[in-house]
Amino acid sequence: MVIDGEDFYRDLLFYHRRLRRLVAVELKLGRFKAAHKGQMELYLKWLDKHERQAGEEDPIWPDLVRRIQPRTSGAAANAQRRHHRGRILDRAAARSEAEAAPASGFDRGAGTTSEA
Repeated sequence: MVIDGEDFYRDLLFYHRRLRRLVAVELKLGRFKAAHKGQMELYLKWLDKHERQAGEEDPIWPDLVRRIQPRTSGAAANAQRRHHRGRILDRAAARSEAEAAPASGFDRGAGTTSEA
């Protein structure tokens, strides 16, 4: 949708048959801000003016706010990375040691015992 020469994109737009109205949904991460409400009201006015058909009710915006916890950052995240990196390095070292050790009682590649 273009408003005052600027492009705006709605995340989701549905039509509810029983309510006979457009339902606009905006997806956001983090805390709800007053700017989000203003943006949605702008969308609803535009939808009402340009998309609403005769016999339909005003478009609505369901208040579906869910706070999503941000990913761990800072010292805690660094500690997690070090822990996982250490586990990966430990596995790699164990794998290379197993590959370097001779197979018990067998000569690699020949398939015969080395104790003949």
